[in-house]
Amino acid sequence: MKRALILFKRFLPSAIPLVLVATLAVVFELQNYSTVTRKDDFLLITDDQLSVQHKTYTSGDPERKKFIGPEFSIPVAKKTVLIRRAGLNFFDRGHNMSFEAELPEFLIDSPFLKKLSQQLSADYRQRAVDFTTVDWSLVLNGFREPGYSLRNWEGSISVDFAYVTPKAVSLVQFYWEYTGGAHGNGGLDGQCFVDDQGSVRRLTLEDLFERNSDWEKRLVDYCVSDLRCQEASLITDALVQNPESATISPDSFCDLKQFSIDDLTSFTLSPAGLRFYFSPYHVGSYADGVFTVGVPYYVIRDCIPENSPARLFMNTNSR
Repeated sequence: MKRALILFKRFLPSAIPLVLVATLAVVFELQNYSTVTRKDDFLLITDDQLSVQHKTYTSGDPERKKFIGPEFSIPVAKKTVLIRRAGLNFFDRGHNMSFEAELPEFLIDSPFLKKLSQQLSADYRQRAVDFTTVDWSLVLNGFREPGYSLRNWEGSISVDFAYVTPKAVSLVQFYWEYTGGAHGNGGLDGQCFVDDQGSVRRLTLEDLFERNSDWEKRLVDYCVSDLRCQEASLITDALVQNPESATISPDSFCDLKQFSIDDLTSFTLSPAGLRFYFSPYHVGSYADGVFTVGVPYYVIRDCIPENSPARLFMNTNSR
């Protein structure tokens, strides 16, 4: 027993650093990792559901239709959730960051959908890597001067699908991140993809309409009128009293946000029409939140040629 105590005292000075290093290694390992977990399926969300989730205005229907629950939605893809975490945080000191991304794997067996799934997954994985690349100077500052805004930075990206067929997909990405400050920031990005001779092609508005038509003016006028009715703070003014008869007046519009076709880059297509998405700060303040505008096909149907990719998303009644 005495010999054991002597050996213990002899090796104690060298054992303490080893224990500390081992402890730090375990803490580091627990805070720097990537996991991929199979979750529930992605569901095809209807246009009514999208409008209920976000602010919208429908002429003659101020009370939105009752929310259509998930039980009426159709599973369109398997959902895998990637969580990537990095940094070092110990006793509320230091700095770490995490990113969560939803990765889709479509249920329909289609070469186009397989390529799109791979493309989206690669994009989201890269976003996770970019967000969680550690700046070790921030970690050091977090230990020296611990602060809440530096402690945990978070980011995420999730997806809703508005339309899925073997040749066409319409989706909206929800992205959010917090990197210090009073609050996080996020928004939406509507995207449409079609099969273009075996390649995945992302659509722009120019791809959908007749070049010599007045589709740009129609969409801008419709969206501005709708956003004024929704009282988007960067679009509306106190003179608008009757939402259903609101029009654009150059005199009253000159001191408001100069809205143009360049503001209509985030959109989805579905059998109901086009839906445009406006993230916080786009047409309103952060407190205003997200705005969306749904444009029925009848507003611009005569501007859509027969060979337009939009036809892949329209049902027979819309055409």
